[in-house]
Amino acid sequence: MVTLLAEITVFRVRLFEVSLSFQWWI
Repeated sequence: MVTLLAEITVFRVRLFEVSLSFQWWI
């Protein structure tokens, strides 16, 4: 249960970084 929450958190952080990189590109 804890590992699943950690994976979701990491996924959201990476998704946030990707969105920021896209903003930089545009």
